[in-house]
Amino acid sequence: MKQVYNENRTRLSPSAQRKLEATLAMLLGEAGETFEHHLQDPAVAASYLEESAHALLLALRDIIQANGGVSHIAHKAAIDSNRLTSVLSEDDNRELRTIQSVLDVMGLQMSFTTKAA
Repeated sequence: MKQVYNENRTRLSPSAQRKLEATLAMLLGEAGETFEHHLQDPAVAASYLEESAHALLLALRDIIQANGGVSHIAHKAAIDSNRLTSVLSEDDNRELRTIQSVLDVMGLQMSFTTKAA
């Protein structure tokens, strides 16, 4: 798989290359710091969320951890870190379940992309 990627990577955009490299790292067991490093790239984070929609909270926790942790992100977002921890917990994700239920009824699903610069 890696060989095919290396032979064809110049055909991909830099963003697509990063996404595929992160996916390959996960599939080939090169996770850990490498995967966390990739999650700092908004394109890879968006792809991870897209592919992990059923485990959105887990994906968000991983991305937040890779980008400085709950306290750091809560401070940057100007929200209480305890509230962010609560929102990310499996026990208190009412808002997310409500949004998912409403979207499901309407035949819609969430999608994640990077923010325009």
